[in-house]
Amino acid sequence: VATACHYAFTIFSVEVLGVPPVAASAGGFVVGAIAKYYLNYTYAFRSNLRHSHAMLRYVLSLALLFVLNAAIFAFLQEGMGVYYIVAQVITTALLILPGYLLSRRWVFRRC
Repeated sequence: VATACHYAFTIFSVEVLGVPPVAASAGGFVVGAIAKYYLNYTYAFRSNLRHSHAMLRYVLSLALLFVLNAAIFAFLQEGMGVYYIVAQVITTALLILPGYLLSRRWVFRRC
């Protein structure tokens, strides 16, 4: 769901609004992250942490993943000339495992 939100925002921003792909992907990352918090907290990891604690960790992990998403995407799209949707698919594939492990082992770890 979060990835679909990210991609929908990115594609809409590029195709309809004319936003440059790197900026659109960064905005899509934020949209996806908003959707992802509730789903991860409630369903994926069934966290028992207080939201204030989990949210702080979530924001810190997102800062790292946001920078990685932007850097990898920009390298692929602007540096290598990869079509922006393909660049996003590759970037997503590279960040799924680190994002999952960070969320499971630190952000939403059950006490």
